[in-house]
Amino acid sequence: MLRPVSPLLVKGILGMLNYTYLWFEADGRLSPEELADEYVDTLLQGIRRSA
Repeated sequence: MLRPVSPLLVKGILGMLNYTYLWFEADGRLSPEELADEYVDTLLQGIRRSA
């Protein structure tokens, strides 16, 4: 289950995702899939409700 988050946090997360095209390098250290995995893991760990 996810915990409620503030609208400001939602906007920050969307900003992180929406502006990736400005700095992401396709030939960089991470592939697009690896970067997506990093994003999802970080996001879900941050909003998952503690047991």
